[in-house]
Amino acid sequence: MRPIIRWGAFFMLATANLPEWREAEAGRPGRDGLRGGGEASADRRGVNPMIFSRQSRVASIGAILARHVLPTLQRAQKFPLRISCIGTASYDGSNEADGFDHILVIGECPSPEEAMSLAGRRLAGGDIRAGTDDMLRFRPRIMVIQDCDQGLVLAGTIRAGIILWQQPVASDAEASQIVTEASKLRGAAFAAAGRGEHGPAREYRYRASQLEARLVDAPWRETVAALLRLPLAA
Repeated sequence: MRPIIRWGAFFMLATANLPEWREAEAGRPGRDGLRGGGEASADRRGVNPMIFSRQSRVASIGAILARHVLPTLQRAQKFPLRISCIGTASYDGSNEADGFDHILVIGECPSPEEAMSLAGRRLAGGDIRAGTDDMLRFRPRIMVIQDCDQGLVLAGTIRAGIILWQQPVASDAEASQIVTEASKLRGAAFAAAGRGEHGPAREYRYRASQLEARLVDAPWRETVAALLRLPLAA
């Protein structure tokens, strides 16, 4: 849900913290003939000095813009979203070790909600195919949603025909830990492939991809985390 921008509140926060505004008020005669801003004048007019101390503790307009407005503008420039499916392709009659990793583009959507819905429908319909060859089989394993800059919006593992969307990382520190763990698994996959163990190598890569599914780009983390809390996101 996009934040509701209340410009009146922004104006009140800005003017409450402008030194020039306070100085002008301090030099302006009040109704009682005293200079505005003086303690006696404030008391006579019934102004509560605590109001200003409360306003000074409210987040500045810059902090509000940085947290709510700018991320929304950044995300608006990253549409449409592209849905892809990572899986294993193999021919009928071949061994599991003879399969190969394959990525299929499912389609594009204007929002994360619609992208999730399209991915679920295509998977449930069973029409995700690796090509026109009837002998080629495709086993979907991970669904990926990316923005037009190739940034990760959301990803989920596929089990029993259901997409288990992964929660995004909560911080850059957590993302660094996942990158370290995934790198170790990909190193193990490389070593296994070098020994000719292609089946185990593929499983190592798949486990690494499962971890990397949480590496959502920072502008999308809060949005998709809120989206996954909805009942229909499961």
